[in-house]
Amino acid sequence: MELRGLSLLVSNQKNHFTNLIHKKQENNRRINVYFSVSYSHPNYYYLAQLFYLSQLALKNNVFLYLCLGDTVLFRKKRSHFSEPFKAYNKDKMDSLIEEVRSVVESFGVDPERIFVYKASNNWQKLLKLEDEEVFSFFKGLNTIPSKTQNIGEKISDIFYLPKNTKYELGYVVNKYLDLFVSSHLHQLFPEDIENKIDIFVAGNYSGQLISNLQGILVDEELISESRPIITAFPLLPCFGQSSSIDQTFNVPHWDMQLEEIYDVIEKYNLPRKHIETILRNLIAKTKRKMIFSTNGKSEEVDLSEISLAKFPVKKQRFLLAHALFDFLQEIKSKNNIKNCSNYLDLKNLNEIYELSKAFKSPLTIDILTLADKGHSVSEIARKLNKHTSNISTAISTLKQKGLVRINGNGKLEKAVKVIKINL
Repeated sequence: MELRGLSLLVSNQKNHFTNLIHKKQENNRRINVYFSVSYSHPNYYYLAQLFYLSQLALKNNVFLYLCLGDTVLFRKKRSHFSEPFKAYNKDKMDSLIEEVRSVVESFGVDPERIFVYKASNNWQKLLKLEDEEVFSFFKGLNTIPSKTQNIGEKISDIFYLPKNTKYELGYVVNKYLDLFVSSHLHQLFPEDIENKIDIFVAGNYSGQLISNLQGILVDEELISESRPIITAFPLLPCFGQSSSIDQTFNVPHWDMQLEEIYDVIEKYNLPRKHIETILRNLIAKTKRKMIFSTNGKSEEVDLSEISLAKFPVKKQRFLLAHALFDFLQEIKSKNNIKNCSNYLDLKNLNEIYELSKAFKSPLTIDILTLADKGHSVSEIARKLNKHTSNISTAISTLKQKGLVRINGNGKLEKAVKVIKINL
């Protein structure tokens, strides 16, 4: 049972999926999707997750509710799966939130269907629920068995982890929070969502853990058995992050050169099955065929039907390096921030009309007034007494119109100084 590449993780939810999601699809009714990501920088694995979500949203009446796991990212030591930040940095988090939003928009998703939160905000909101619900949350924590921390061999294999690796306790608690929050998001953020979350999407790394936690929460009657429906992305190996192989966090990202990506592939000794899986489950979904050159010769390859058995190992790895490099550069090119110019020159009535839409709300003027004053998104939200997600949506619209940008320090800046209208 699939919905644009998602697969069910909990078998007894099959009927719920059919009765709820299929009927909503048939009637073009709104489908609310929740996903938690430990996005720390634009590497191919994180970008692939955002790509999968975007494809889901483009073909359905889907609204995306994304939670950035800041409580997992900020730690003193490196984890198995994400780059650590040794001290909490609010500006850094604001910058990451804007990057996540920008990437999803670059895939064609309507910005009004994207909501991005921080896990730390979820904790704060959680404690404002009714006392009975808060008590239930902490009661449920005590029911998580220690074996839940075990990572299976299949997960260890595709993430290049040593056998008997365990999930960190903080990660387990954070995933428990995600499940609980996804069932109460309409209570925590009523300004963003009216009805319950329909689908909870788990990444490959957390899929097994989420399935186990869902059973525990259902047994304790803390969440419904029928909703949210637990799903997972297509299988996608992730290399470049295992401290048992390399002491640097080096998952191929959009600032890497082709040669650097190839070096990481070589260091991790990627087997043919992993190369084929990445090509089929990711690259082939963005483009069916690609042309790459080796030793001065160009060759066209059909990625959707590819079998690498006939290729020598070095050529297999070179093909993957080319494919990932092209995938990353294409996304980067769509997310580059334009240089600031003095004038935004509007020369026809359609341009004027489109820009006028951005100024319908007084909030737009308030935000522009605070730009160039060293404020991050969360700081602007506090100053205007608005929720961060509302400010992010407004800023996203201003970015689309070419009026503002987020600099490298996570601060809002004007992208133009003067708007010139030629009537």
